[in-house]
Amino acid sequence: MPWKQVRRLGPWIGGIAGLLLLSWVLSKIDFAEMLRVLALANPWPLLLLPLFIVLEQGLRAVKWRQILHPLQPVATWRLFGAIMTGNLISHTLSLGTGPLARGWLIARLENLRLITVLASMVTDRLIDAVVFLGFAIVTLLFFRFPGQTDLTRTGLNLGVWVGVSGLALILALLLVWKHRPPGAGRWLESALRRLPERIRTPLVHLAQAGAAGVVLPREPSRRTILFASALGIKLIAVLHFYWAALAFGVQLDAMAYVFLMVFFGFLVVVASQLNLIGGFLAGAVFALQALGIGAERALAMTLAVQAVTILTLALFGTASLWIYGFSLRDLPRLGKRNGAHSKDPDAFFTDSS
Repeated sequence: MPWKQVRRLGPWIGGIAGLLLLSWVLSKIDFAEMLRVLALANPWPLLLLPLFIVLEQGLRAVKWRQILHPLQPVATWRLFGAIMTGNLISHTLSLGTGPLARGWLIARLENLRLITVLASMVTDRLIDAVVFLGFAIVTLLFFRFPGQTDLTRTGLNLGVWVGVSGLALILALLLVWKHRPPGAGRWLESALRRLPERIRTPLVHLAQAGAAGVVLPREPSRRTILFASALGIKLIAVLHFYWAALAFGVQLDAMAYVFLMVFFGFLVVVASQLNLIGGFLAGAVFALQALGIGAERALAMTLAVQAVTILTLALFGTASLWIYGFSLRDLPRLGKRNGAHSKDPDAFFTDSS
């Protein structure tokens, strides 16, 4: 079967598989019991969750500011607004459009080259990956997996090895790219254009960002703030389901929340890559059940965290749009900026701001 047909069928296959998986999970739910669980829940811990979500995004802005500083100082509040706008676009359009829109917005507001902002975002993602993999390794070393989650441990082990290998490969490619001989860029562009669009697009972004120069701040104080912010972001992510557990009367070991953060991190990547509709919800219920939480309580916790997260990001994202002079009707246009949905994938090779 030609690659184009496989690529077209991929979202349908993933969507159907995700719906079947979600249907299987929901078939085990006693909805009368779930309503009772919801009625007895304590809403006050969930009211703290938006504060920590905002704090998490604020730390992302602080981290991004340190990365951009060698190129150009940018106010933290402006980066925070761009991040919230990108989150809103990711939740309303698709996961792939938000980061591009965020980069375009900062490039436009700060009169920076888009390629320069993309370079800073590559550095940002790489630092996140390093910290996340650190938490994953700690989980594998110190978390006592319940007996029925041996497959989960194996999956996480595989995910860590793939993540570490992929991160090492990316760092090596960036190092080679930064010190490439003259003319190597044209050869790479020619090679990338022969790849399928789904694979080519992120690789092109990475190559472009490498051409602009992936840099870290030179000042030790800024580097400390950079990595402390990255660590703080993951620690706050660990607390997301802690507040839900308090709301629904669940008590878990501290390492269990670290496990959930790591598991959900891998789950988001897998579900998005395979286009699994409802994949995160089904996977989250599975993980919580493996920790001894009933299916109804697990579903209620997951839905509560998702609802609060989406509402918080939507509220602050919409406010950021308004501050920057856009409206919700502009979201599709922002999401398609600079080739996010370009019909000509080669447009990614054109540096525009």
